[in-house]
Amino acid sequence: SPDPVFGLNTAFEVPEHEKPDSDLSDVILLNGEFDKAWLRRMVDAIHARGYRAMTLANPAEKDSFDFTDGALELPMSPLRWYSCLAHCAGFIGMRFHAFVTCMANKTPVITMDVTRKRWGKPDPRNPNHDLARRAGIADRYFHSHDLMATEPGVVLERLFDPVTQAKADSFADAAPDILLGHLRRFGTLADTKGN
Repeated sequence: SPDPVFGLNTAFEVPEHEKPDSDLSDVILLNGEFDKAWLRRMVDAIHARGYRAMTLANPAEKDSFDFTDGALELPMSPLRWYSCLAHCAGFIGMRFHAFVTCMANKTPVITMDVTRKRWGKPDPRNPNHDLARRAGIADRYFHSHDLMATEPGVVLERLFDPVTQAKADSFADAAPDILLGHLRRFGTLADTKGN
């Protein structure tokens, strides 16, 4: 069953006061434990494409970098965090629900897995790996070590690849109906047990 975040937009609208304070439509948000030299090259590549690069804070990572265009800092409500990911130009980083939020809102996304590899391969039970595989966008999934070994220009090409984005969008279009179908079945089961 798709993650419940895929159903949020069909059941709820983010209030105006929870939306980003500024326009993020030209911002690629970055989030995670990046190698500093790689991150600097990534920011340069983002700028070369005409975008701004900002960090999206994690509770465990509070580093700010003078070579980015700013940071979205904590504290931040869950709805504002969701809305920032929904309104940005793209996202490169960790956190499963950041990945889901981007997909649900058709925001181009590269997901970074920070778990340990199993026998030299990504753990197939990892939710980031599983979602990327199911959506047909496995080329947007990177283990953290592999991402740091990939040139930023290549990462951005994958982030903005229209064929891959069409697959992600197709999955996002189908996910709410699949999710709600499962939820209806649970309701039907509850009704039959109650009678």
